[in-house]
Amino acid sequence: MTKIKSRLALVVFVAIGIIVLFKIFGFDAFSLEYLSKHSQELEALVDDNIYYSLFLYTIFYIIFLSIGAPIGAIMSVVAGYFFGTYLGVFAVFPAALISASLTFYVGDKILNKYVRTRYQKKIEDIEEELDNYGFYYVLATRFSSIFPFFLVNLLFGASGLSWKNYLLPTFLGLIPGTIIYVSIGASLKTIESFDGVFDLKLISMFILLGVLALIPVVIKHLTRREKDV
Repeated sequence: MTKIKSRLALVVFVAIGIIVLFKIFGFDAFSLEYLSKHSQELEALVDDNIYYSLFLYTIFYIIFLSIGAPIGAIMSVVAGYFFGTYLGVFAVFPAALISASLTFYVGDKILNKYVRTRYQKKIEDIEEELDNYGFYYVLATRFSSIFPFFLVNLLFGASGLSWKNYLLPTFLGLIPGTIIYVSIGASLKTIESFDGVFDLKLISMFILLGVLALIPVVIKHLTRREKDV
């Protein structure tokens, strides 16, 4: 128990520490102000070193999202702006999938042991639900794009969800959001403002997709309840 707590504390401490350091010393490199100020220089640099830029972008994306930095949507838009739609999707999608897998692994190997020790009965009920409908729950969170990416991945790992029920819906669910955000970035004339990019209509569309993904779960629960009656 003590060993589990110490590992959990270490993971949390390292994640928070890295986020704070990036915020203090270099996180502003991904801020709107920085990108707007240096957009022409960055565009020229990317065009002259396209493969190297793609590689660095992918690495940074994986690192930032794996430590909980809440900039996934912004980085996807930025990828579209600098790389275009096709290369942007090529950079974002595998990076998002790798990041999701890494944080899920941490949740599965560290948080899951802690949760099982503290909440054995509750985790058994959750596992049963996820065994039956885990695919739809994961798909709904991916489609909606409103839940914190890092936190959701950790919680799914801690819940005892199987890799089979996690990876496939994650793969499928990341596709719409990735394409939409990258396409928005590719369509921007300048990067002077993100106003209107993350508007209410777009958010509502993602929420609707998430709700639609949960319809099979609701139907199965209602059907089961009718049978029990």
